[in-house]
Amino acid sequence: MPEKTAMKKLLSLVIPVFFGLISYGQQYVKFQSYVQIRLSSDFDSLYSGEMRRLKFYLRNGKNFYPNWAYFISAGVYQRSKERLIIHDIRLCYQYKNLKIYTGQFIPAFSIQRSQSDWQMPVLERARAVGYLQPNGTIGVRDLGIQAEITSRKKQLKLRLGIFNGRGTKQWSLKNTNFLASANIQYQDSLYKLHYLIGTSYMFRKAQNLPLPEIIPDTMLFSGADRRYDIYAMVEYNGISLQSEFIHARLNDFSMQGYYFLATARLKKFQSVISYENFANAVYPCHNCKKLSIGINYFADKNYFRISNFINFDVDKKNFSGLQFIFQLQIFLIR
Repeated sequence: MPEKTAMKKLLSLVIPVFFGLISYGQQYVKFQSYVQIRLSSDFDSLYSGEMRRLKFYLRNGKNFYPNWAYFISAGVYQRSKERLIIHDIRLCYQYKNLKIYTGQFIPAFSIQRSQSDWQMPVLERARAVGYLQPNGTIGVRDLGIQAEITSRKKQLKLRLGIFNGRGTKQWSLKNTNFLASANIQYQDSLYKLHYLIGTSYMFRKAQNLPLPEIIPDTMLFSGADRRYDIYAMVEYNGISLQSEFIHARLNDFSMQGYYFLATARLKKFQSVISYENFANAVYPCHNCKKLSIGINYFADKNYFRISNFINFDVDKKNFSGLQFIFQLQIFLIR
């Protein structure tokens, strides 16, 4: 009996101290983690289940050094043989309406690529975004520095960046493949209607650069690499419309793509419909047109979300390549 009483007293002291230390630490460091588990089938020969992604976020807490912020992200994916991959290592300094980002992160270009995986209403980004975002097929992120200037009313943003141009973890001090990017974005509200428009440009003088999915894997690209993007989004009373057009020009060859995305939210349910198209003059594209229809159920906002989607390949107005996807998203640490 005395031992149990002593243990209770010890726990009554240790537990508050433990959670107190966690609460104190979160003022300086905030940690988040979520997992996505996916089941898919074509009702014929494909039946698969996988851990789509397990991601970790580490960012500054509210009492971190004034004007400074940091963000680190990493993930484990089945397609990468469940290895831990470091994504973002980003440091930010803010002075009034100016922010300076440096480290490894995604250059400002595509609006859909800037939206987090766990926030997107669709399960996958459009092929045009995945392929034509600068460094999209070589890791997306890049080592560089980017300035962001915001107007006083926060309606207009201008982002200018210079990057290594070789993708994730492929850093080099040689003066080749350096990538310059520019993005301008305007947003405003009119009554309950919120709208956003933006455009981006990227240029890189490439030398022996691999561009998987854009050109054959056996080739390396050298020459002028130009990318253009224009996007828009409108939100009104639970209804959202988003679209984006991306064009890439590699020397004299061009490729382009676009998507239309519409969502409607009613309490905990969200209906989603998306159509995308991608055309490549260099590397043949299979199943380039895709239609996705789905329902998201938010059991606890995005912290516990259930998604059911049906994907179709669209070819000459015929529907084929039916695929059903069920995905469960759970935040392990908020």
